Amino acid sequence: MAQGIDLPCNLLPTGCGPIPGGGGGSPTDPVFSKLSFNVQWHVFDYHDRRKGRELVQDKDFASPGMGLSTGFIMAPLHLTDLTVNQNTPADPFLITATVTISAEKTIPSLPTQPPTNVASEPIEIPLPISLSALEVPKVFGLFLDTNYGGAAALYLPRNSTLNKTTLPGAVQKVANIYNPLASKLNFVSWFAGYLAGLNQLQATFALPHWDLKELKDQESNLNDDDFIHRSATSSVNDTEVEDEASSMLLVGMPDTSVQFFQNRNYEGMHFTAKTGTAMAVLIPNLITMTSTPPGGVADKTFTSSKTPNNSLSSFKWLR
Repeated sequence: MAQGIDLPCNLLPTGCGPIPGGGGGSPTDPVFSKLSFNVQWHVFDYHDRRKGRELVQDKDFASPGMGLSTGFIMAPLHLTDLTVNQNTPADPFLITATVTISAEKTIPSLPTQPPTNVASEPIEIPLPISLSALEVPKVFGLFLDTNYGGAAALYLPRNSTLNKTTLPGAVQKVANIYNPLASKLNFVSWFAGYLAGLNQLQATFALPHWDLKELKDQESNLNDDDFIHRSATSSVNDTEVEDEASSMLLVGMPDTSVQFFQNRNYEGMHFTAKTGTAMAVLIPNLITMTSTPPGGVADKTFTSSKTPNNSLSSFKWLR
């Protein structure tokens, strides 16, 4: 966010006239040098600070420091489902910069008198802004190979506005906005995890075989879905999703969850993949079931001797 700032001149140490320099004025005119700015930043989640709560530095925003700056980094504070053909919601915020200007004052006609330090009264500068929500796709993918390789079957809930045509472009749009900000948003603890999930989802579209299955909230028989569909004249059978998945990912708002089952019709051993604040769960190997970030797997009844690898036959979106 960048915005020009006008400082009220009557509050400056020099007054409203030009800042006196080293010559051309009366010897009794003061000369100001070594001007410095001290800025205290505050952010409120409403344009009127009396109505909004004050946000927390280094959690909700990164201050540009004690000086004036055209760079001010706000964390994504409003999350929303990624959709198509709908406006991204934006929220009002108020940034205030409380500026104090300091200088050294000397009188040329009094050369033996040491400089004195002078400062302005604090000047509060309000900067109202609107911050767009962070869009989060709600999608999971099962992969034929470990580390998200081979082929992918992607699934959206029934009420999604996305489809196979619009999903890649929508994901790319969000990635293009936020990937360049990754280093600037390193104070946001969950942001790197979200980008990891988003970028892995985007990499899925480069696989030789990927497909978005019909929108549905559950599937009782993954044998109906294919990782790789071959023509009727091919001598090689289709590769079904059932009992073939070796890795998976889930992206969605916090607490998005999907339950996976060993058997058809939601029976047998099971586990639940559930997003936290990072809004992504990455499981590169369904044998080890190690998730990034940690804690993405819950309610697991699979064992070390019977893992979900090549053993999933049905699923339900829980949330």
